Amino acid sequence: CLLETATGKVVRAFVAEGQENIGLAWSRDGKLLATADELNTIHLLDTVGGKVSHSWKHPDKVECLSLPPDGKLLATAGNNELIYLWDTATGKEIRRLAGHQAVVRDVDWSPDGLTLASASDDRTVRWWNAARDEGSQLVGEHKGPVRCVALSADGRRALSGGGGPGPRADLSIQLWDLEKSPTTNQPVARFLGHQSFVTALAFAGTLGFDPVHEGLPGGDGPPFRFTAPEGVRVSRIPPTTNIGEMLVRGELDGALNYLVDKNLVDRSTVDISTVTRPLFADPVAEGRRFYAKTGLYPINHGVVVRRSLLERHPWIALNLYSAFLAAKEEITRYGQAYLHWYFESGLLGDDAKRTLAVHDPLAYGFKASRAVLETIAQYVHEQGLSARRVELKEIFAASTLDM
Repeated sequence: CLLETATGKVVRAFVAEGQENIGLAWSRDGKLLATADELNTIHLLDTVGGKVSHSWKHPDKVECLSLPPDGKLLATAGNNELIYLWDTATGKEIRRLAGHQAVVRDVDWSPDGLTLASASDDRTVRWWNAARDEGSQLVGEHKGPVRCVALSADGRRALSGGGGPGPRADLSIQLWDLEKSPTTNQPVARFLGHQSFVTALAFAGTLGFDPVHEGLPGGDGPPFRFTAPEGVRVSRIPPTTNIGEMLVRGELDGALNYLVDKNLVDRSTVDISTVTRPLFADPVAEGRRFYAKTGLYPINHGVVVRRSLLERHPWIALNLYSAFLAAKEEITRYGQAYLHWYFESGLLGDDAKRTLAVHDPLAYGFKASRAVLETIAQYVHEQGLSARRVELKEIFAASTLDM
């Protein structure tokens, strides 16, 4: 059945020979639905016309199905070691992908519909080029069977979940960087806590702009909620390159920040010192001049709470603030104890002690940070990132405004 999510009303119902459906996949435009039943039959359903467009027998029991954003190819896998690609316009088999050594439990398409990720009982996560029959690339391994896989909306990362019988089952969730993991076979992160099989995974939102999913120029998805100001063009860096490489090739004029250590923001590793220079000849001196003039020290992080959650439990905001403040005070005590030796030996003078006692550029709380926050709000509006000047009381919990 297709349901209207706002009302729960059944919009359309499909019946396929009265058999139980064991899997389904939906195209991004909502016009095509693929299902598999207990008799190993694949059905392609036209959700607009309300008809079954194609049906055919699968070679064996269907374990999983996945449709790419354009809905042109259906990927399926069964109880053998193969992945099948089917033309949704005709229902004909296009290609078989071989490489796994056990049952393939899950498949997921990349946003561009050109590549495919898979998870298998052979303990591996693999990456396939669906356009060419050139085998697979090993992304990484679990310590046991892998039950599910999901790709991020920008196609750069994958999640995999483990699950299998026996005391040595790997029940972890692993995060993979698809630009780096195939060369290292090491996950970016590993999450533990499940007590049974991890059978389904999904990314929330996007990790970076994606023209297919976010409706930016060149995509066919829903409109992205951010509209760039006049004269500004937003472009996503392709997953095949990075900030460093583009700077070296002269494709970028500059970068606000450049990270080469492991992070979830960029994947650059090249040395750019020969092709770039700092905007300010002496960044440290410029930072001191700016702080002396404005008293503003940029804020690095903020803590966000879902509004609906805060409305149900208004105590959360103050408790979070108090917890972070207590953690900072604990670190400050350790730092002061360490600096004691510098003061005692005369390496730091009384002027430094007075400065530490009076000034804190990293002060927590709304009142201490108000000047910085007001400036950010003004810049965000002036630069076209918000349609109007957002008042701080609209953003921060009322209980924290006096903190």
